[in-house]
Amino acid sequence: MRFLYPQKPRHIYDVSVVPQNYFFQIKKNGWRAEIQSDNSFIIKNRENSKLSRGNSKDWEFLESIFPKPFYLDGELIGTRQAGKLLNHIVIWDAPILDGEDLSKLNYIERYNRLLKFTKDKVPHLDPNDVEKFGTWEIKLDNGFGLYLSMNFEQKDFKGIWDTVVKEELKNRPSLPVNEGIVFKNPNAKNLWDLYKTKVHTNQLKLKTVD
Repeated sequence: MRFLYPQKPRHIYDVSVVPQNYFFQIKKNGWRAEIQSDNSFIIKNRENSKLSRGNSKDWEFLESIFPKPFYLDGELIGTRQAGKLLNHIVIWDAPILDGEDLSKLNYIERYNRLLKFTKDKVPHLDPNDVEKFGTWEIKLDNGFGLYLSMNFEQKDFKGIWDTVVKEELKNRPSLPVNEGIVFKNPNAKNLWDLYKTKVHTNQLKLKTVD
């Protein structure tokens, strides 16, 4: 399966620059994971190298969820947080499902396909359950959990942002699991590239600590 380089969000410091039609997701702090299943199952980093953290075998149950071949984009959570297990992956995109190239579709169309795989429609919004906070559950398997990042409307920004900031303040000097917010253009069609990762304004990142 060909490797697709994910778009990199542009860092912002002022939410007034965010277009009104953008929604947002909570930015998780971990390791970027590009999950590919075709003739084999492998998890890579954003540079097209095998992900050195975690064990791909722990996540092979994804092949019982998604139709192959598939390509998922997400974050393996735990390594950057002291004492955290590498047992959560939060995903937010799928440029390939069932062998179909979805990379040129609007982002929200791909997201809605992923939403169909969620276990239920009960959101995880307990701020004390930091790994799951702001996600839909897809599946738990032998202690390993797969989740889909929730989309929030901009009217929810202040409440979510205050929660994320409180987590960062509580955990200093350790790194928080939820380290910021990424605003996304639901109509973006250029989030993947065959040659390199690009910075683009279709995604705007606001972090609690720079």
